Amino acid sequence: MRTSFEDLLADMVIETLTEGPRSGFEIAGILESELETSIRGREGALYTELIRLERKGFIEGEWSVEPEGRRRRTYRLPVLVDLNALTAPEVEA
Repeated sequence: MRTSFEDLLADMVIETLTEGPRSGFEIAGILESELETSIRGREGALYTELIRLERKGFIEGEWSVEPEGRRRRTYRLPVLVDLNALTAPEVEA
């Protein structure tokens, strides 16, 4: 059963990603500074929520390797495609 904190966290993560792709570390920093929400002691909840949102298809994640060799997972909102626009017949002028 999900708690209201988890629902709020999911909403905040998605809102944060509307500005563009972010790593989990960046998301945590934004949540703490801009939204004035302390997640200290709940970092595990953030990463659990990122995994859950990715599995459900609400966000996408991709691994990259930094120049110093550290791996980083960056999350973003999926690109939505209007299938009707792709299959609509062309109108002659």
